[in-house]
Amino acid sequence: MHMKWTNGIALLLLAACSTQQPPAPSPVSVSASVPAQQACIIGEGTASWYHARARERAAAGELVAAHRSLPIGTLVQVTALDTGRTVTVRISGRGPFRYSRIIDVSEPAAAQLGILRDGVSRVQLATDGTPDQPCPLRETRISAN
Repeated sequence: MHMKWTNGIALLLLAACSTQQPPAPSPVSVSASVPAQQACIIGEGTASWYHARARERAAAGELVAAHRSLPIGTLVQVTALDTGRTVTVRISGRGPFRYSRIIDVSEPAAAQLGILRDGVSRVQLATDGTPDQPCPLRETRISAN
């Protein structure tokens, strides 16, 4: 009787350790009523811009920005609350180094936002989410003025 139990347990262990993979799940279709992406507000505060000579990538006319905590490469929608204009920038560095600022945008991005003349503007930062994960990035601190 003892031998039957050990054989049964051994067979169960072998079955559990099999290398066969379960079948892949079938693709799920997204209905037309669900948007593919939605904007997720991750912060609001004051933005400034830096001159093209300050950073190499901005010299090429790229729409880039510096942020303290967002991962490098993150695409962020920056909306100037004064002008209502929006531009999508890629986080390419760290900054801003003034505590009162939430983001530094490149000169070309500032031109599209319409904030070149004033130098600073109140902005709202957003990133794209998905229906499964509507807000993938959370701003840990929203900068004051």
